[in-house]
Amino acid sequence: MDGNRKRIAVREGNLFCAPLPSGGLCVGLAARVKAPTVVAYVFGPRLQRLPQLDSAVGLTSFRPTLVAMVAWRKLRSGEWPVLGNLEPWDRTAWPIPPFAAIDSVNPEWADIRRYNDADLVLPWDEQRVPATLAAEYWEDGLYGSEALEIEADRLL
Repeated sequence: MDGNRKRIAVREGNLFCAPLPSGGLCVGLAARVKAPTVVAYVFGPRLQRLPQLDSAVGLTSFRPTLVAMVAWRKLRSGEWPVLGNLEPWDRTAWPIPPFAAIDSVNPEWADIRRYNDADLVLPWDEQRVPATLAAEYWEDGLYGSEALEIEADRLL
C-alpha cells in the first residue's frame, strides 16, 4: 500500500466491491467491524463494473453467496471500493452466523462456533457435532483479502 494513501474508515453497513481473480466484481457488506476483522456478507451475481449504491436495495442476510470473517486490509486501503452505506443500518438484520470448523485430527467431527460482537477472534460458544452437519454452516476461519476474492470467484 502506498504510504501516502489515506486510510478508509470501515464501518458496519459499508457496501463494497471486491475484484474476482477470473474477472468481474462481487458486492460485499460489512456486517460487523472489530479491528482488524470484518464479518462480510458477499453477494452475486458477478458484476462487470462498479454498481450504483441503489442497486443494493433488497439485499438481505438470507441469501448471501458467502459469509466470512475477513481481514480488513483491502477495505482500509481503498483497494475494495466502498459504494456507501446500507441505510438505515440495522445490525439485527445482519447477524453473525454460526461457523463450522472440521476437526483436523478427527475429520468425522466438527465444531460449531458462535461469535459475539465484542470478540470476532474467540468464540463465546462451541458445540461438537458430527462433521456431516458442518455443511449447513459457513466455514470458520479468518480469510485474508485475497482468499476472500478467490473463494467468492469460485462460488460465483
